[in-house]
Amino acid sequence: MKVLVTGGDGFIGRHLVQSLLDRGDAVEILDNNITSVPELSHENLNRTIGDVSELNEITEFSELDVIVHLASVAIPKMYMENRDLVISPNVFGTNEVCKLAETFGARLIFASTSEVYGSISDDSPIGTPIHESESSLHSLLNTRSPYSNAKKMGEELVSTYVQKGNSGCSVRFFNVVGPKMDYSVLSYGRVFPNFLDAINDSRPLEIFGTGEQTRSFLWIDDAISALLKLIDYDGDLPLAINIGNPEPVMINSLAEMFQEISNEYVGVEYLPELPHEPRHRCPDISLASSLLDWKPTISLDEIIQLVVDDQTMSAAEENAGVPPGIFDDNGNLIVADKSWMDGTFEGADPHIVEIPNWVRKGGNMNDHGIWLELGYSAAKDGPGVNLRRRSLINIYTAKFEGGGHSDERYLQQFGEPMSEKRWLKIRRYLSSQINYNKNKSWMNSAVKKWSDDRDWFLRYVGERHGFEEEGL
Repeated sequence: MKVLVTGGDGFIGRHLVQSLLDRGDAVEILDNNITSVPELSHENLNRTIGDVSELNEITEFSELDVIVHLASVAIPKMYMENRDLVISPNVFGTNEVCKLAETFGARLIFASTSEVYGSISDDSPIGTPIHESESSLHSLLNTRSPYSNAKKMGEELVSTYVQKGNSGCSVRFFNVVGPKMDYSVLSYGRVFPNFLDAINDSRPLEIFGTGEQTRSFLWIDDAISALLKLIDYDGDLPLAINIGNPEPVMINSLAEMFQEISNEYVGVEYLPELPHEPRHRCPDISLASSLLDWKPTISLDEIIQLVVDDQTMSAAEENAGVPPGIFDDNGNLIVADKSWMDGTFEGADPHIVEIPNWVRKGGNMNDHGIWLELGYSAAKDGPGVNLRRRSLINIYTAKFEGGGHSDERYLQQFGEPMSEKRWLKIRRYLSSQINYNKNKSWMNSAVKKWSDDRDWFLRYVGERHGFEEEGL
């Protein structure tokens, strides 16, 4: 299958493109990279830098089976300052995409948004699901209206495309979040990056208004799963479909959850309420469930844990000097974090490189080696253990290597990195975390395995550093 993904270098786009490539599809990316950076490369991937609204002037595409139209700025601060950033890709760009799709008889999937519903649920009880057949309720000509109206116009264009006998669908996403979102653009309307940035800087979490407004957040992998099911669906697609997590949360509660899960109690700061903001938003996903056999697999607690883990790992790399591999004194990569316990790894060049004994066998292995060993072991054992074991990894890197905080502070609290005193404190800390987390919903499915993970932690780290394997 050959798929064109507009906005393919963006947050949702690159995850979708990677999934398509992983299963053997050929992919074309079209992106102007206003808020994204090209990262992926593959023999079955071709990239064109350009604006989707000028699609007719861009290099001709060969046969296409599916077009997934994701191209659009989704950052409120940006489109409030420049309306063309949403009007151009969602109206003019969608029109051009429809023309191209019709040329090949391609299926067209348009990324719409829950914003099209506006304030339809403002007076409804919290948690009232919004069905695809609901009306839209908006104030006109305000700072938010360009985005929602441009998306609605895009849906109308796709509907017209379908009425001509083609296959198409508008996907109304409800707040998709995940690792490697664009944290460089922080502003109102970007609550996850904003909260993570504040926690990382030990600042109060900023909440606009009273914090009683509710939102629903969907993990990126679940969003990609839905898109793949729509791409592959053998039958007529609905004109529009909700894809989101029917687990709404008040922003006040979200702030509490971020602080509790990150163990950083920085407080909140309330800012003036911004005009025209919908109060409540919760998707009815019954259509997606019945048509695609789809539903979210990651709960909100798990989502927060995963993004906090991702941010902590990034902070540990940046602040504690832990690279995504081990480098020699000249900065040359000598080991990547894929496979090295057998003495070799698949390098980025690619080529096979012998791994130094101190990395492979322990002994004098330094903190970089510990970090890589933990990361490798969790990845090797599969995704089923990542939530638990990445927690152990992050406990180690953040609490005992100083990641995200000053090294001096943690050296004073826990002692030298490889001392017996620090090892004992690691064990006590892990034990307290295990007991503390038993009552957290995000641990419900994992807590039974903590005992095994403690043995794993001691086996893969303790024994390699000469410490006795004792119970925590």
